[in-house]
Amino acid sequence: MEAALMQAYPGHGNPVINALKGKISTRQLRVMIEHLPRPNAVTREIAGDHWHDVEWMLWDVSTQLRLLRTNFYNANRGSEAPAEKFEPLPNPKTFKQQTTEARTPEKVASDRAHFRAVLNRNQS
Repeated sequence: MEAALMQAYPGHGNPVINALKGKISTRQLRVMIEHLPRPNAVTREIAGDHWHDVEWMLWDVSTQLRLLRTNFYNANRGSEAPAEKFEPLPNPKTFKQQTTEARTPEKVASDRAHFRAVLNRNQS
């Protein structure tokens, strides 16, 4: 919370320490907390989402480009060429849920190999 406050209100020092020292009132501290701009570290932590908006947008753009590339390939392939199947990168929210389960070294290696195979296939 302190880091989010200090990031949102630069130049004010640490608002929590200032409230404890009496430099600002607890009402001022409450208002600062209530009006923290979104997204911030606190809301991401509460939601369990550690990605910033930019990272989500990059993931979405990457997914859309992969879909567009697959559709373009399938529309322009020759009749003898096999159709390519669209495989998006894993959704970070579902991937995070999977990572909370017990993960063996073999499972980690298998996931990495699959992820690299999807990346290599879509880059060629």
